[in-house]
Amino acid sequence: MKVSYALHLFSRAVSSRLRYLMHAEDRPKENETTAWFIDLINTWFDLMSSHSPVMALSLKNKIAHHNAQLKTVARIIRSSFDERNSWKPLQTEIQLSTASVLSLAETILPSQNFLLMSRRTHDCLENVFSCIRSRSPTPSPREFKSLIKLVSVS
Repeated sequence: MKVSYALHLFSRAVSSRLRYLMHAEDRPKENETTAWFIDLINTWFDLMSSHSPVMALSLKNKIAHHNAQLKTVARIIRSSFDERNSWKPLQTEIQLSTASVLSLAETILPSQNFLLMSRRTHDCLENVFSCIRSRSPTPSPREFKSLIKLVSVS
């Protein structure tokens, strides 16, 4: 799984380039819809993995605006079907993640200033496994035990 490829694709830079090409080179108007969707997913990802209080869900940082953006993504994903009128697993995961974040924000925010979602993801765990795999792509259980000790100490 290469998340970095998806992060590069669903970025403000890509949506800006699509809009530029549409206006500068008379590309099809569908580019605007694609750019809008890329912006929407980029904003969703930024909110779902916020690392700083600026993008965090908070009572001070326009929580109604952030909630509305998260609910918009959930509504659009919910209404998207394939040719067999069925959901893809990704759609279910986005729905569950968004609903969980909104519920968590509703519960936690009255007692805290802001909610950093990056601290509630598996990024830390995946970083540890990435460090271990960089030293040995398929470690045996014994190698894994020694590598996890090395990574933990370093």
